Formats: sequence, C-alpha cells, structure tokens
Amino acid sequence: HRTAGRFDAPHTSGWLAALLGGIGLHFTDATLHLINIALRKAGHLTAYAVMALIAFRAVREGRRGFTLGWALIALAITVGVAGTDEFLQSFTPTRTSTPWDVLLDTIGGTIAMLGMWRLSR
Repeated sequence: HRTAGRFDAPHTSGWLAALLGGIGLHFTDATLHLINIALRKAGHLTAYAVMALIAFRAVREGRRGFTLGWALIALAITVGVAGTDEFLQSFTPTRTSTPWDVLLDTIGGTIAMLGMWRLSR
C-alpha cells in the first residue's frame, strides 16, 4: 500500500512543518504536534458535517424543509460511515482507530443537522 500512509499523522506533520516553515513560521516539535492534531480533528469535524449535509439532501429527495426524521436518518448514515471508517483503519498499520474519532465525527454531523434545523426556522 504505497498510498496507505499518505495522510497518517507522521506524513501530515511533515508537509505541515514545510508549509509553516515556508511562510516563516517555526515551531517546536511539541507545538507542531499539537497544531497537527488540531487540524486533523478539525478535518474530521468538517468532513463529517459536510457528509451529514449531503446525506440530509439525499434523504429529502428534492423536498423542501426540515424534519427530525430526515435529520436522524442523515445522522445515522454519517455515524455508520464514521464507524466503518474507524473499523477499517484498525487493519492499517500506519493508522490508529479510536471511538473518539467516531464521536467527533458524530458531533460534526450533529452540528450540521442543528444548523439545518436553525436555517429552516
């Protein structure tokens, strides 16, 4: 798997250090590690929020408005994909699998559904 580890933490911290160094920002390894974690977790939150919005749109099937049922189905899809992703990561040596990421992904999806509910009011 040549590409299996392309987005794991050691690889992303390498390009992150190069990017920040390229714009004149230099951090200790510990600080760079924290920035890397924060960006990766923000990515989880954002990606699964977008996934929930896409699932919500698919579940609505072109209808307008917001229903709790549609939101719960979209959220269930999002949680199912998050859980499956973490399960599959458990078989990849360069990745870690953690239920905390599923929780974070679920929070991202929940925030998206709350946003849709708020916009519909």
